[in-house]
Amino acid sequence: MIATVVVACRAPVPTGYDFVTHSLPSGSGMDALLEGTMAVTGGAENGVVCLLVVRGSRDITYVAWPEHFTLVLASDGTVEVRGDGKAFRQGEEVRFGGGEITAGVHHSIPGACQNPSYFAVQSFP
Repeated sequence: MIATVVVACRAPVPTGYDFVTHSLPSGSGMDALLEGTMAVTGGAENGVVCLLVVRGSRDITYVAWPEHFTLVLASDGTVEVRGDGKAFRQGEEVRFGGGEITAGVHHSIPGACQNPSYFAVQSFP
């Protein structure tokens, strides 16, 4: 199932970082599983940093987070996403439930992180 929803950047986000969120309600019927290593692409010094999940050497998936989640920089400079009493750090193995969504408003996403689709994180199996 592919749903079209509005995705947007949520403020405040550290300068140079893109944090794509979605407003899908919990339990909206998406049952895909995404597993891999939470990573970033780009660099704040070069523009925008995008969040993604990497599986293997070439399989990457851009991620859209629930709109109430936040992005913070840890004291060691790594990215951490927090919400629902959970924290996910750059470099850690992650496992998310959710599904593919198509970005409905591309112009609200910095050019470096525009992607035709995102994995909408909805649960944490």
